[in-house]
Amino acid sequence: MAGTATRHLYLVRHGEAAGEDDDSTLTEAGRRQAQLLRWTGFPPELRV
Repeated sequence: MAGTATRHLYLVRHGEAAGEDDDSTLTEAGRRQAQLLRWTGFPPELRV
């Protein structure tokens, strides 16, 4: 019998932005969302 492995897939939506264009800054809510993601300890290199 083959071994089994547990895999996790995290789906994270981008933080809320102030505008539609690519250089829009984050809103206050977007900054809080980014901070929460940072606090999870999820490695930045895996945030694609």
